[in-house]
Amino acid sequence: MQTQERASASYEKKKSNESYQIKVQYGRFLLERAIYEKDERTPYSTLKKANMEWKTVLLNNEAQKFYVYKQMYLYPSYIEVYGGQFTEKEYNNTVKMLENMSMTIRKTAYSKHHLKEREQAIKHLEKAQKGLLKTVIKG
Repeated sequence: MQTQERASASYEKKKSNESYQIKVQYGRFLLERAIYEKDERTPYSTLKKANMEWKTVLLNNEAQKFYVYKQMYLYPSYIEVYGGQFTEKEYNNTVKMLENMSMTIRKTAYSKHHLKEREQAIKHLEKAQKGLLKTVIKG
């Protein structure tokens, strides 16, 4: 029985490790498509979906965090295009989402690997927060 449980756990871990690529690319696809087509009907929902995909990778795939760090450049562009369309509640949730992603990146950084990329990712998130604030000032 223990052998079967170990085999099952091993399979699940392998399956999870392989799916990180899909999660990273799917999040990127969602935001890039919306940025370039500029026709997103549910911008907050799309942002939240991409954020959850990336956060899952950060929390579950130790060796794959680098790939998520490299996607953070999309947040400021997305906020620039859609930030003004958020309701007050969505705005507040987005502020929390960006802060939470930044904290998650910091908390899951167990080593000094990819330090430059990690710091750059945090800068992109800070830029997105500033851009979000600008949408409120304009509005």
